[in-house]
Amino acid sequence: MSRVRGKNEQKSRSIAVDELRLSLSAQSHMSVRMSENEAVRAFELGAQIVQDPTLQRWVIEAAAELAKYALQALPANRQAALALDVVKFPLAAERGGPTPGWPDLGQVIANVRPLRDLQDPRWDQRVNELLAAAAPNAGGRIEAVSRLLYLAMNDALKSHERDSFAAALWGKVDNEPQALPSDTHLLASAIAKLPAPAGIDPKARAAARIFGRNLKDVMDCSGPLNTAVLSEKQNHLISLYNTGPMGLSMPAERAAELFDQVVSWERTPISNGDPLGADFRKSFNESVSRLAGDAMTFAIVPALGRAEKTEARLLALLDFTKRTKSWHAVAALPEFLETVPKRADDVTLSIHRGLAASEHVRVSGAATALIRWSRLIDTDRPINMPRMLIEQLLSMIETRREEALHILLNVAVTLAKDRMLTDEDVSRLMRSLSDLREDTQYADVILSSRRAVSISLVRQQCVQLSKVLKQKVKDDGTLEGWLEDGRSDPLPEVRFAALDE
Repeated sequence: MSRVRGKNEQKSRSIAVDELRLSLSAQSHMSVRMSENEAVRAFELGAQIVQDPTLQRWVIEAAAELAKYALQALPANRQAALALDVVKFPLAAERGGPTPGWPDLGQVIANVRPLRDLQDPRWDQRVNELLAAAAPNAGGRIEAVSRLLYLAMNDALKSHERDSFAAALWGKVDNEPQALPSDTHLLASAIAKLPAPAGIDPKARAAARIFGRNLKDVMDCSGPLNTAVLSEKQNHLISLYNTGPMGLSMPAERAAELFDQVVSWERTPISNGDPLGADFRKSFNESVSRLAGDAMTFAIVPALGRAEKTEARLLALLDFTKRTKSWHAVAALPEFLETVPKRADDVTLSIHRGLAASEHVRVSGAATALIRWSRLIDTDRPINMPRMLIEQLLSMIETRREEALHILLNVAVTLAKDRMLTDEDVSRLMRSLSDLREDTQYADVILSSRRAVSISLVRQQCVQLSKVLKQKVKDDGTLEGWLEDGRSDPLPEVRFAALDE
């Protein structure tokens, strides 16, 4: 009899756990339509549930999903106030050991400065727990370092906590000549901004690691395949792209050498006789094409001196973008126009073709080129932007092709802010915004369509553009209509765009 009762209790518990998990999952998907206060309560519920050490993983995952979606439904200032609960989310190591796919709410607030009360002992306790977990041989080192990184980058650690973090971080390093912390999964560019013990210059070590490597080797995957090696190669290119924001200065001579290495790259041939290897190499080629283009645009080409920005290099970059389909590298082209003005038509044509392209990634590269060009005009190197490109941008917006429309609208926002648009340009955008207000109604979107993925991003950019234009032109009701729609939009990214008018 007791055995039967035990089985019944176990079955009842299993049913209750499943019902709880489904309830939390359903509530999480409703969070986007919650008010701020409702979203805060939903987040606090999820954060409270995950602290229960007796719960099984699938309940924790459902509670974490509720907390994540509720957090995403909140503006940055409310997210900042909840940072402690995010940091307190249990590490996998605190629940028994490393677990693939363990939830991490930190990614949601990665760009939000945490609001820490320095007198709150709960913060002190949690930081101490993370410091212990970040020790060289501790099981939770990778997770704990990631959270401490977030706090350190936002100046949310006390002085003695930064010192302790430095000791833990650098307590275990790799075997490279310019040794960096190991077992952390951190990019070398991120390490440059983190604390280090006396006698260690993290910027110098990170710069030596990032700038000293031959990119021909980094961009090659012709040898034996290893996912860890391929991931490390990709991370190196990401670190290179990040060197500017992280304050790492690249010598012009070295930038020229890296430039020449990148433009000589050829996609690794794919063998039909090795299906698994072919998939790996195809994926790696695509990622290198994208990441190398970003590195050229934001790190390598800006670091070139006037003497290095030659016609030969501009032609090599134009050839590289077409030959390897590295469309993100198109955004680096305007940097050459100061020293090679006679090639302005070639640069303009490349960007013009990108704006009209069918591939999303190609439109993105051309759009970034316009933004970069606009920023150059505000420097001491004014390079006029051809009307041809602005006309093309406005025409593409007027066609309202959904695939890359939010990207093009974002460029229009930038050009409007930078005073690059004429009165007629603004009038055309006003007409487009009026049409888009009718064409982007959620009720008209099929949920299974590609349009459903981008519709909120289009509406977000329409609200952003309306905010900018309202300060420049007389409104016929279109702009205020968009702002009013934005304030009550069911999706948070659109509502947030309407804030801070």
